[in-house]
Amino acid sequence: MSNPSVCFLSFTLIDGMNFHIEDNLGEAVHIHMGKLRISLSVEEYFVLAEGVMRAVEELFQVRGIELTALDVESLKEEWLLHYDKIESVQIEYAELESLYMKESYVRNRAIKRLIPLKESGYIKVLNGKKDDIKYYEEPGKLQPSRIQKLKFISEKINQEGYPWNGNLILVNQEGYIYDGIKRASCLYALFGGSRKIPVLRIDLFEGKNINERRKEAENKVQEWNRTYVNEKSIQEYEAKEEEKIELKQLINDLKKIKVPFLMIKKNKRNVEGVLVAIATIIVEEGKLHIVRKQLNITWQNTSPYDNYQFLYTASKPLYYLTTDGPVLIFDRLCCKSKFEKYILPADRYIVKKCWKKIVWDKDWQCYCADADINILIILMDVLLECEYFEQTDIDFIESHKEVLCQQDFKIMLEKEFYHYAPLLIEYLLSHQYDCAVSMYEKFDKY
Repeated sequence: MSNPSVCFLSFTLIDGMNFHIEDNLGEAVHIHMGKLRISLSVEEYFVLAEGVMRAVEELFQVRGIELTALDVESLKEEWLLHYDKIESVQIEYAELESLYMKESYVRNRAIKRLIPLKESGYIKVLNGKKDDIKYYEEPGKLQPSRIQKLKFISEKINQEGYPWNGNLILVNQEGYIYDGIKRASCLYALFGGSRKIPVLRIDLFEGKNINERRKEAENKVQEWNRTYVNEKSIQEYEAKEEEKIELKQLINDLKKIKVPFLMIKKNKRNVEGVLVAIATIIVEEGKLHIVRKQLNITWQNTSPYDNYQFLYTASKPLYYLTTDGPVLIFDRLCCKSKFEKYILPADRYIVKKCWKKIVWDKDWQCYCADADINILIILMDVLLECEYFEQTDIDFIESHKEVLCQQDFKIMLEKEFYHYAPLLIEYLLSHQYDCAVSMYEKFDKY
C-alpha cells in the first residue's frame, strides 16, 4: 500500500545504504534500512527511540562527549558514521572566517561542494540577495522552510546570544562544520568573519584532509558542467530541427511501438493554477524506457516534477510537449503526497483496476480511463495537489453521480483516503465541493 499522507521524519545514508524513517499517517511509522522495512505503531516507535538515545548517551560518554552539549539534530550527520575514529573532544574558540561547510551546487543539487563559510548561500539570503531565496525554500507543509528556520535562528541570536540553548556548533579539527551551518551563517551575517565563537571540536581523522576533499568535490562540479553543456547544446540543436506533433500523432506513435497504454483525458493543474498537463498517459509497467527510446524523449526535458522525489516503486514520468499542450507519461497511476514534494504510486489495487476499467474512445482512437477512475483521479488531484475543483471537474462528477454509490468505487476511495472516504462521498453527493477540500485539511481520524 502507498500512503498519500506519508511524510519523511528523517533520512541519511549509512555505508551507501538508504536509511529513512517516515510517518504513514493513519497507518504506522516505517523504518527503512535498505530493503528491510520495520513497521511500528507510534507508541512502539517512541519506546524504540528512547532505547536508542540511552544507548547513544552511554556510547558518547566513553568518548568523553556529553549528549547535552550537542544539538540532537547533529546525530543524523555524517560524522556519526566515523564515531569510532574520534580521538579527542574539546571546546575551543574559532574565527568564523576559518570555518568550512558543505553546500549543494546550485545547478545540480545532487553534487555537494566544500566551501568557506563566507560563501554560504544562507549568508546571501540574510543579506537580502533575493535571487537565492527560491533555492533555499524547502517543499512541504509540515516543516518550516530553510528560510523560516534561518530567520528564527537569526532572531534568537539577536535576542539571546549564542549559544542560547547550550548547544555548540560542531566542527572537526580543520574547521569543517558537521552541524550548525545555519547558526554559523547567521553569526557571520550579524558579526562578520573575524568574530570568534565557541565551538565543540571533535578531532576525527577521515583519511583525506579538507583541501583534498574540496578538490575532489570541485572536480565533480567541473565534470558535470562539461557534460551538461554538451548535452544542452545538442538538445537545443535538435529542438530547432524538430517541430512539435499533435497529441493524436503521439497516440499513433505509441500504437506503432506496441506498448499497451491508456489515456486520462483531464487537465492537470498545480495549486497556483498553472497547467501541468492536458492529458496523462499510462503505459505498461517496465515499458517506460522503451517509450523514451522509441519516441526519442530526453529525460532532460524540464518537467513540473523535476524537483520531486519518487517514492516506493514510482518512476520519474516522461514530459512530452505537443502542439495541444504538455503531456505526462507515467508507467503506473500515481499521485502527489499530501504534505511533501513526493510522487508515489496509487495503491496496487487501484493500479490493477485502472487497466480493467478502460473504454474505447472513438475521437482519440485509443483506450481511456472509465468514469470511476476519472473521478478518483479528479479527487486525488484536488485533495492532494491543486486543492480546488475546476468547474469541469464538478460537471464531470455531477454527470456520473451514480459512480459515488458503487461499492467498488468506495473500496478504491478508501485505499487512498482511508476513513475520510465516506465523508468525502457525503460532501460530493450534497454538492459541498469546497467543504470536501477544507475538511480534508482538518481531518485526523484515520
